[in-house]
Amino acid sequence: MEPPPAQNHHQPAQDYLAFISYRHADNTEEDRQWATWLHQQLEVYDIPADLIGTTNLRGERIAERIYPVFRDEISLPADADLSNAVTQALDRSRFLIVLCSPRAVQSHYVNREILHFKKSGKEDRIIAAMICGEPNASIDDAKQEYPEDISTQECFPEALQYELDSDGMLDRCNRTEPVAADFRLPDGSEGATNPNAYKRQLLQDGHNKADAERLAQRYEEQLNNAKLKIIAGILGVRLEQLTQRDKIYQLSKARAAARRFRRIAASMGGLALAATIAGGLAYQQWQRATEERDRAETLLEQVRDNLDFMNFDLRDVMKAYVPTEKRIPLMQRVDKIVESLQETDSRSSDDRRLIAVSLLNKADLILKNRQLDPSKALPLLERARSIAESLAEEAPKNNVFQQDLSITYTKLGDVTLHRGEAKTAREYYASALDIDQALAAQQPENRKLAYNLSVSYSKLGDALLRLPGGEDAAWRVYTEALKNAKSLVEDEPTNKNFTHRLWTANLAMGDVQLRRIGSKVAQRHYLSSLEIARNALDKEPSNTQLKTAAITSLLRLGNVLLDQRMPEEALIQYQSALEIIKSLVKHDPDNTGYLRGLWVAYNKAGEAERNLNNLNAALSMHRSALDIAKNLAKHNKENIDYQRNLSVSYRLLGDIYRSLNQTTAALEHYQTALEKTKKLLENDSNNITLQRDLWAGHYDIAKAYINTDNYTQAYTNMELAYKQLTWMRDSHALELNDQTYIQKTEEEMRRLKRLMKKN
Repeated sequence: MEPPPAQNHHQPAQDYLAFISYRHADNTEEDRQWATWLHQQLEVYDIPADLIGTTNLRGERIAERIYPVFRDEISLPADADLSNAVTQALDRSRFLIVLCSPRAVQSHYVNREILHFKKSGKEDRIIAAMICGEPNASIDDAKQEYPEDISTQECFPEALQYELDSDGMLDRCNRTEPVAADFRLPDGSEGATNPNAYKRQLLQDGHNKADAERLAQRYEEQLNNAKLKIIAGILGVRLEQLTQRDKIYQLSKARAAARRFRRIAASMGGLALAATIAGGLAYQQWQRATEERDRAETLLEQVRDNLDFMNFDLRDVMKAYVPTEKRIPLMQRVDKIVESLQETDSRSSDDRRLIAVSLLNKADLILKNRQLDPSKALPLLERARSIAESLAEEAPKNNVFQQDLSITYTKLGDVTLHRGEAKTAREYYASALDIDQALAAQQPENRKLAYNLSVSYSKLGDALLRLPGGEDAAWRVYTEALKNAKSLVEDEPTNKNFTHRLWTANLAMGDVQLRRIGSKVAQRHYLSSLEIARNALDKEPSNTQLKTAAITSLLRLGNVLLDQRMPEEALIQYQSALEIIKSLVKHDPDNTGYLRGLWVAYNKAGEAERNLNNLNAALSMHRSALDIAKNLAKHNKENIDYQRNLSVSYRLLGDIYRSLNQTTAALEHYQTALEKTKKLLENDSNNITLQRDLWAGHYDIAKAYINTDNYTQAYTNMELAYKQLTWMRDSHALELNDQTYIQKTEEEMRRLKRLMKKN
């Protein structure tokens, strides 16, 4: 939550059942005013009468209403003293609900509110409401965060990701597992508080009316279930007490009524006279029986849909590191729904399919729990594969089952690749690819299948790249992925997903070719990716994701040009990136992601200017980068990356001052960088990047002292650099391109010894 301008008066003391923390940008767009919508939904919710006054799972009495709920725009008086009012409201709130999105991650206000709430001893009463992005994308190796795709960007603020240590600081060795409710669309993008808005979006994207209505109805149920998950957490009851119990009860009631009315209709059918006299009544009873039967089937379908919801729409919540004690009841809830299906028609193919997906999700829960043995997930995945394979074999022409089997193979590939079993992952991905190739061949006009095929090629390429000497094989499948992406865009040039896939494919090909052949071949692909981003920007000049994509392409292109010793051309790309990212920062000055991107662009431009021997221009660029690094470090004191960026900026400025023969200034900046590195290592001694910075810091200082003819100090620091290098070598932390520095440092030490003897 971000504050309005602070005034002078204070809010009167008041207890709140919940406090909604959010970034105001997540509460402004029509049909996406999440804070306002959730606030209203909580305060008007009718708590079931049989729960009111009872004791919940925490041993507390359940209240009659969820009231009041704190939201700053209506809960703070116009003349509130912001800091005191918000602090008091947090202290007097029983629960904290955090609206999670990439925008919220950039807000230091939201982060501070979470930290304050945790420090007050209520860490176990925080509920995450995901409205956009991906939880833990910035710290989970199993996930990838793409700057150009908001659905993959981190949505959990840093304070939400880690526990507090005994000093009240974030402990990055212990990650938290907050309860999370998922309001996102199935593809991870931002949903809508109004399902009709989602329906309109589907129709605009080319879905037919029936599909749009079905998907919108399913999303409406997801919205309701996500809301109920938050309510269940506040009330201290199990979620099924608010959802499944009523559905199962209504199902049984409808079935009993249907049987009763069928008996009435049958008996009246045997009494001709009575039927003649009471024909109208008989017809009414028959009609009611038919309606009840239909209602029974509808409710049964709702039970199936609930399982379908948990299998698919709630999947990302299951991935969001649900606490261990909450995982077992979550699994049991799925099992109960499966049992209800088994009591009806568990042998049906549709129900078996839902059970298979349940197994996949339960496997995900195990894999995401660091306290459980990952090998226990494999039997679940194998059972899911067995069901999927049997369904695909029984109905080889059923494309849904075939796609499910492909997804199952892909999931097994993802798991095994994450475990380092690249060969096994390659086999699974290859099996998935075989299916996707067959499906795409059967329906060449189906663009979704073609899209899936392109993704499958990319997945296989990812595995091949992990195998020794797999670059060429990876390049071949990436080539197919790129070819498919080009075909998709040719057929539907206005489809944003297809355009993004083509941009990603070109960027990946550039990276692969950079490793295989060199920067010149990679340059062509980076140019293609840049052209795609710019063409899309021409149509949507205000689209921030497209601007971010263009920045990424420009920076990659600048890097390869600099690698080819073309600093003037590289500088042009870096300056273009600077121009775009400055416009982003201007419109969103608190966005730390944009600010860090600006820091990178300034440093890259400074590097190009230095290569052109424009040292004063380079100095100006690096000073601008230092100002940004100071700002980020000041407002993100517990973020190691931002603190390290500050150290790097001092080092880069030291290099420029040394090139300008301003050795005193160079030494001051090098010493500052080294001290900051040492301080960071106190809390993160196993950080290899920081260990490498420690070596580089001593080496830079030694070189600066050589310029002043202070060979004793130069030798002392060169020796420290050498010891650090050998320690890294013995710890297997030395990168391949750092190996030559050991010999180079030894030579410098011998030279310094000779100089010391002469002087």
